Amino acid sequence: MNSKIILIAACGAALLASCNKGGDTPSLPTPSQDSAACTVTPKSNDVEINVAGKTLILGSVNFLRSGRYSIDCIIEREIVPNSTKADSHINHYVYTGRYTESGGLYTLTGDINTTMSLIMKKDADTPTLQSEILVEGTASVEVTIGSVPGGSLEDFLYRSWTLETLVLKVTGAEKKSISIDKKWNFSNGKNVSLVAQYLKEKEINIDVAKFSQYDVKEISFGANNVTVSFTYNSVSDFSGTFNVAGSLAQANFSYNLTNIMPEDNPFLNAQASGTVTFPNNDIVMSVAVTTSQLEGTVELTLTAAN
Repeated sequence: MNSKIILIAACGAALLASCNKGGDTPSLPTPSQDSAACTVTPKSNDVEINVAGKTLILGSVNFLRSGRYSIDCIIEREIVPNSTKADSHINHYVYTGRYTESGGLYTLTGDINTTMSLIMKKDADTPTLQSEILVEGTASVEVTIGSVPGGSLEDFLYRSWTLETLVLKVTGAEKKSISIDKKWNFSNGKNVSLVAQYLKEKEINIDVAKFSQYDVKEISFGANNVTVSFTYNSVSDFSGTFNVAGSLAQANFSYNLTNIMPEDNPFLNAQASGTVTFPNNDIVMSVAVTTSQLEGTVELTLTAAN
């Protein structure tokens, strides 16, 4: 073979390897709590916990690979005088924060400051969760391991992210004169409040004061789960189902937050599907908007959180 052809082929192979390693294939360090990640679900539907003067039914505990947790509680017996489940359009409280794990002991900080022991003895019929916030002290649970294969789509996605940009391209569903093509670059923890204020200026019917409480702090993904935490403690965080399929080249996703998302959100559906790509170690999610007021698309860019 001609020496020039050999040189060109060698250079081409080196360039291809360089591109795949440095740009085409996204790669981030393994999250700090990968080996401790799991979802804990009570085997019965009557496990009670005490949190901030409320007695709630424990739905699930998600210990995420990024060292975040989400505890989903169902409002059934809330210790607040004269209150009922019907007082709210949602019937869940979601508590979030950070955790560290050592030897099956999970130490939680944030919305809930406590410890939880996950005991999985080989000779036991079922794993056991122990915590001082459990009314009975212990509960029989089912455990789904949350660690994933290195280098996989899930390995890259299942961590915590911050909202970097939002692009809204919509027209009015009824008011055809409304046309919006706007991009926001977010900083200082302000995001949804900025969008809400802008939509109000564009004559969209939206409660700015209400939605200004929903500035997103972090979005965390786990196995079949998405958790959205907010900078304001006055509102409950979100936790719902999230599914993704595909590859790091491009994937499809779907989510369902119908149990906990406000029904009057005019620019994001509580249940939807879309596409996701991973340029420059970020996430770009595109989803259709089909609300009572707006139709079009919203595109979110997420960057990995520390």
